[in-house]
Amino acid sequence: MKKILLILLSLTLFISISYAKPIAIYKTDEGVSVIYPVSENRHSGETEKVWLERVFKEATPEGKEYIQIDSSELPQIREDRNAWKIKNNKVVVDQIKAKKLRDKGDRAEKIRKEKERILEEQAISNLEERGEIKKNEELK
Repeated sequence: MKKILLILLSLTLFISISYAKPIAIYKTDEGVSVIYPVSENRHSGETEKVWLERVFKEATPEGKEYIQIDSSELPQIREDRNAWKIKNNKVVVDQIKAKKLRDKGDRAEKIRKEKERILEEQAISNLEERGEIKKNEELK
């Protein structure tokens, strides 16, 4: 039963994503915002063209332009999403920005691991000072 529900959910998600026509909005220094229209927002008797136009205008910040693209035109690899930009009416990855973001993430991970190591050493030192463990004793 779970398998059938999972398959139906996956199929529904695939159909809704493949049908959706996202728009891309360029935001200064922030990259691209993608909006997927939701069919539940479609008014009775509204044509698809009118519906999409209305949804896109409502979702677009004042003063910003949007382009309408098909979801298949978005970059397939999402890990660089924060480096997406619009070029020639297409969403592309700004490789320089993507590298900077990856490097920043790598540095943040190194800092996080170093902080964990220092906190662990401090905790062990506190346990030793209180006599709860012997110096150089293995923690289990």
